[in-house]
Amino acid sequence: MINFKPKKNIVDYINEQRELNESRKNINRTLHFKGYYETNDDIPASHGVYVAFALDYKGEMPPRLLYIGRAYKSNNLKKRVGEHISDDHGSKRWLAHYNPKEENILYSYVEIDDDVVIPDIEKTLIHINRPDINDNEVENNNIEASSVTLRCDGDKGCLNSIAHLTKGML
Repeated sequence: MINFKPKKNIVDYINEQRELNESRKNINRTLHFKGYYETNDDIPASHGVYVAFALDYKGEMPPRLLYIGRAYKSNNLKKRVGEHISDDHGSKRWLAHYNPKEENILYSYVEIDDDVVIPDIEKTLIHINRPDINDNEVENNNIEASSVTLRCDGDKGCLNSIAHLTKGML
């Protein structure tokens, strides 16, 4: 007979799971963006959300928000940004929104260690900021959390400083 003694009693475990579920119902985070990168060399192989901006070579116009994406589960920021650089920058979809002869694409990212909240954070940022390339995807995005409140700082470019979305807003 195996003598198994759990590390936690069942009541503590259930309370811990309830707290975890409650924290996922209402997401309230400050996102400190790091950037601006032309390549994925200095972007970590961790999970999070990334943002692509178009910046004109002459510096005469402010950066424009092109795309917001996520890297979670089996994917990572370094890999996802690398895929955009190698596959998407020359695609019709991206070329319809930026001119590689006049503009450069720069990336900024925020690391997020909780995979469960990453999709809701990405969807909230897309809905509030309406990036050029994934704007048409916004209407099909439903958040799982009851509400998401985000404060963005750091190298956030033209992202809104505050983003708030509740489940019924989409």
